[in-house]
Amino acid sequence: MLDPHAPTLSTAPPPHVFDSDPAGLRFARFVLLAEQGRGAMGVVYSAYDPELDRTVALKVLTDCPDGQCAFDEARALARLDHPNVVGVHEVGRTAGHTWMAMTFLDGPTLAEWQAGDPGTAAIIEAYTRLGDGLAAAHAAGVVHRDFKPDNVVFADDRPRIIDFGLASWRRSDGDMGIFGTPGFIAPEVLQRGPATPAADQFAFCAALYRALFDQTPYPGTSPLSQAVAMNLGRLRTPPRHDAPRWVVAAIMRGLSVDPADRWPSMAALVAELRRSPETDRTLFAAERSRLTRRTIGALVALLVVAGILADGRTPTPGEAMAWGLAWPALVAGLLWSARRWVRASPVNRALALVLGTSAALGLAFRVVAWLLEMPVLHVLPFELAAGAGLAVMAAPTLGRWMGTVAGIELFAAVLAARWPEHAAGILYVTLAVVVAVMWRHVVRPTGRGATQDWTYGGAQISPST
Repeated sequence: MLDPHAPTLSTAPPPHVFDSDPAGLRFARFVLLAEQGRGAMGVVYSAYDPELDRTVALKVLTDCPDGQCAFDEARALARLDHPNVVGVHEVGRTAGHTWMAMTFLDGPTLAEWQAGDPGTAAIIEAYTRLGDGLAAAHAAGVVHRDFKPDNVVFADDRPRIIDFGLASWRRSDGDMGIFGTPGFIAPEVLQRGPATPAADQFAFCAALYRALFDQTPYPGTSPLSQAVAMNLGRLRTPPRHDAPRWVVAAIMRGLSVDPADRWPSMAALVAELRRSPETDRTLFAAERSRLTRRTIGALVALLVVAGILADGRTPTPGEAMAWGLAWPALVAGLLWSARRWVRASPVNRALALVLGTSAALGLAFRVVAWLLEMPVLHVLPFELAAGAGLAVMAAPTLGRWMGTVAGIELFAAVLAARWPEHAAGILYVTLAVVVAVMWRHVVRPTGRGATQDWTYGGAQISPST
């Protein structure tokens, strides 16, 4: 049994020549206990630190003959303090090798945790936290260069990124070497370009894609065939799944072949992954309320003006066309004024899409009536039915109350088709009811629903999940 407090210990040769059990050998001031893993850049040992009386993970870079490579980056990582990144206690150089003493983590890897089928919500939550860790590393000037499920360990019920590559290897002719694991390496790195935060983003999205859809993002039976498919931009459409649409869209963007087409930063990608109807319901509530109030006010004003001009008679196709042009113009102006927060989340974009598409539908049906020289009353049932379909499509994002709107509009469409002479009155009553529903759920939000926090839909992500 090894006694780490023994007064004399044998001194280890350079760690890259260890071919047997290193237990009991000394490197720097550390007592090596066991080899934990070995990669292209170095070896990781469990080791005992006699000065601080603790067990650490000691990573020794073996492909660093001048003793200086990556030292500055290692020190930057040592200054990084994030709950989802392994803690680095100390950095040094011994016998020409850069080494790091890190927190020793004893737990399953992310790959092992995923094998237990934790569920879509828990997977997204785990990766969202890991994305926070990568974003923090990038902010500190550190690029991982080999993010994958095997380089994440669960400890203390949270995932932590380990094994930062730390060195950009160049051959003697100056050519950039290729780092990483096939299937996770970004296209620009395969072409011997530099590994940047965008490359980490690609690897992160490749890992999340595999975790959610149980297949590689680019088709192929070998790393070479997958690389060919990647260069051709043949990104696979995910199979049937239960992942939210905006999460899938965020992943697909992060897997773009051209780094310029990916997210501008890891932080931006994580922010998009966190967006959901549950977490977004109370975000931007004041802005959504203000836009909806203005939209309702514009609608009421137009209805009043149209009623005065019509003076109790059926509007001509030309008059209906004027209404059709005025309403989309007003909506477009309102959406343009709110364009910044419209882009901020799926809920905002969905509400803007509903408002804009509703206005466009009204214009389209009036154009049809004008071209066919038919009374506008005859196209109102179709307009109401189209509005019902739009509400159904928006319900998953905006909320179940849009299903109520769809039912109201569909019922109104049936009534308008049955009694076309009363279609205008039916439309006005329907608009009034829809306005009341929107006022209840958008202008005066109840505040129910989850707020933005560390959990994704309340999912737990501990290894026991």
